[in-house]
Formats: sequence, C-alpha cells, structure tokens
Amino acid sequence: MNTVSSAVLRACLKSFLGEPEYRKFLEAGAADPLKFWQERAWEKFIAEHPEMAVTSEERASALDVCPAHESMLIVGFTDSPEGHTFINTPEMRRDFPCAPLMPLIAGGITRIKHCPQCLSAKREHFEIRNKQKGVRA
Repeated sequence: MNTVSSAVLRACLKSFLGEPEYRKFLEAGAADPLKFWQERAWEKFIAEHPEMAVTSEERASALDVCPAHESMLIVGFTDSPEGHTFINTPEMRRDFPCAPLMPLIAGGITRIKHCPQCLSAKREHFEIRNKQKGVRA
C-alpha cells in the first residue's frame, strides 16, 4: 500500500461512511468492479480524504475483511451447497456473516472466503441453541 496502512484506511472509511454503510460496503466486496453505490461512496471518500487514494488492488486487499470482526478473510473449501436451504436470521447475519453454510473441508467443490471468528461464533450459537432445546451432540 502507499503510505497508508490497511487498518488506517478501514478506520477512516468506517468513520466517513458510518457503521451501517461501512458494513454494507464490506459485505458487497471491495474488488473491482464495485457496485454503482460503492463507486459513488468511494469517490466521495477520496474527495474528502485524498491521502487515502490507493489502487483498486490495494483497496480490495485492505477491505477484504469480515464485516463483523474486521479480521482478514481466509480461503477455504466446502462441498456444494446445492439442495441445502438455510435462512440466517438478522442476528446470525450480524454476528457471523462470514461463516460458510457447509462445513469446511480440505479440498472441495466450492471455494469460499471465511472468517475464523465467525466460525467460532456460529459454533457457539448452535451449541447454546442445542443446549436450550435439549439436543445432544
């Protein structure tokens, strides 16, 4: 990156956009091509903070983080989720947005990016839910 660190870029963008819009920006992905609304938000951000101007590759790298935990996303593999339906509640999307639907495996059909903290939060969520329902592991 130029002279600005990824953490500083994220903090400034978060301050500029506000928490909800920043999270929405991360959830949409920061690699080219950006969505129309992301382009406009990025242009306004750079106009106000020209010292944060970075290449699209640097932007994508800096903002390739989990919206909930801001930890770098890790590449993994899962089996194809075809035929499986699972609706996440708003709380689940808020607490572990980057936890894959299917379990991670060494090599799989679908390449995904995930957040280790989201995986832990998801596991904890279901352990608590199962305990409350009396389900044994």
